[in-house]
Amino acid sequence: MGRTTIYNNKLVTPELWEKVLPENKEIVEDFAMYKKASDKSKQTVYQYTQMLKIFFVWNLENNNNASFIKMKKKTFIKFLFHMTENLGYSSNRIATIKSTLSSLGNYVENILSEEYPTYRNQIRGLESPAKALVRNKTILTDEIIKNTLDSLIAKQLYQTACYLASAVASGARKAELLQFKISDFSDNNKIFDGCMWKTNPIRTKGRGSVGKILPKFVFVSQLKPYLDLWIEQRNLLKIDSEWLFVSDGHRASINNANTWSETISRHMEVDFYTHACRHYWATNLKKQKLPDDVIISLMGWEKGTGGAMVAIYNDINIEDTLGEYFDENGIKIIE
Repeated sequence: MGRTTIYNNKLVTPELWEKVLPENKEIVEDFAMYKKASDKSKQTVYQYTQMLKIFFVWNLENNNNASFIKMKKKTFIKFLFHMTENLGYSSNRIATIKSTLSSLGNYVENILSEEYPTYRNQIRGLESPAKALVRNKTILTDEIIKNTLDSLIAKQLYQTACYLASAVASGARKAELLQFKISDFSDNNKIFDGCMWKTNPIRTKGRGSVGKILPKFVFVSQLKPYLDLWIEQRNLLKIDSEWLFVSDGHRASINNANTWSETISRHMEVDFYTHACRHYWATNLKKQKLPDDVIISLMGWEKGTGGAMVAIYNDINIEDTLGEYFDENGIKIIE
């Protein structure tokens, strides 16, 4: 059986992180600053930090809070075993965390050499598990989405419903959804005779800290009912923020989005992850017979690789597609 989505915020609490050896925390913080200075995006640096926190909290609870500088290969082998046997991480995730730990080791060895002249990276050379596709792919349907939204609305979870509807209506990634602003969904931003909202440009996935700055296209009919309910609730709660998704009056974080995803999973009764909505959006565009170059433009993909991306994100059953061209008489004549 494939894995389900695991969220780091349940493994690393502020209380546990506070107990981590100060020397280890300082190395993680310095490493994060170094990566920012190397033009890594905030989201990438955040992911590095979260993965390292998982390791150092494990080290706190299972390895006497030992200093990273003094650790031997055996320590990291034990941690790799822990991720496999106790956390149930996939081979892909284990390889990613191991790579992050190795990057930290390289940083200490090469950049902090004056402070730790005898340190050598102990992770380098350790074998990683072979990568494999192990997540059970969640293919969303109109019925699943409608039933889930109805369930969320019945519980008055309007922000969570708006988050799901925004993902379904735009195909935006998790970090992109959190950049949406209330002003993005004004009448002035409607295009194509009111069919879509075109948001103000936001940071999308790409190299460097800036990434690619692109607008997102959002279907009005899919989002508006849930947007209206969330805005009405915001007004009642006197939430005054430019950001569409908020927590304690501030712009919502990745952890907030992960929590909403867990809630959606419970109501959907399948493993929900935001990226499944990106597949759903691209698949729907393909079902409507839009040309690939139009889908590529709406998704913000590069023209050179966009055709391959359309194929990856298209979840239409191949037999359904073939059925358009064949019947009991043989090959159909397509007009």
